[in-house]
Amino acid sequence: MVTEVDGVTIPEKHRQVLLGVKWFAQMAGVDKATYYRWTVNPEDKRKNAAHPRMLQYSKLHEAIVISKIKQYPDLTPDELIAVCLDEVDADGNSIGYYLGSRSYVYLVTFNHRISFSSNPKRLAIR
Repeated sequence: MVTEVDGVTIPEKHRQVLLGVKWFAQMAGVDKATYYRWTVNPEDKRKNAAHPRMLQYSKLHEAIVISKIKQYPDLTPDELIAVCLDEVDADGNSIGYYLGSRSYVYLVTFNHRISFSSNPKRLAIR
């Protein structure tokens, strides 16, 4: 079967609409160069793009991390993570809680404007 559009004959095998890369890039809101990079490697490397391996912590988890930081202001992030993992109840049962990686604890402190002071006995809140 042959289709004619605006005086142009289109064979059956070419009936789908072929759109250019420029049009697709504009519709996706990216540059043409980004589209071509995605054809080679589909991982989105734009700034602030969702990272597939990045852990997503809840706001409740973040609040727990902040409360633990304020509970133990004299500990470094590494020590804080270890202390929270080693917590036990009165019967000796483990009730340890994983706060996250060191970089996550630093990220939470940065986002909430809390810094680990050079004086380990004082937690500085900016």
